[in-house]
Amino acid sequence: MDYDTVELLVGAALAFIPVIVLVFAGLWCLKKARVRMALYVVAGLLASLAYGRFAAHLAFMIFPPPLDPAYAGEGSLDPRGMILLFGAMVGCAAGLITTIVFGVLSLLPQLRRKRADGQRTGTGGTRRAPHRAG
Repeated sequence: MDYDTVELLVGAALAFIPVIVLVFAGLWCLKKARVRMALYVVAGLLASLAYGRFAAHLAFMIFPPPLDPAYAGEGSLDPRGMILLFGAMVGCAAGLITTIVFGVLSLLPQLRRKRADGQRTGTGGTRRAPHRAG
């Protein structure tokens, strides 16, 4: 396997790892949403940002690009390894979106309950005091 194939596989893994981890953590947190979801949202957002910052560096340490004499001089840009960086960035963005989606999903039952309570009491889901003329 050459470096290009390894780079594609590792880049794809870097993009999907945070989503898989956050989906399983979110499903576990939804079992007791009142207790766990606030911590999940905060930890998920911070972990996704940290992942975007450090995952590519760790991948470069484990899978360094091969040395090419054409790119070894100063002032030249070696484009190999950029898929690792983009995979980590996509993983960061996907982790942020996954965390936000699970946070919104945990709020939906509460909003439905509030709306149903409001329809039963005739307030339409709001808790405003009655209007007094005067």
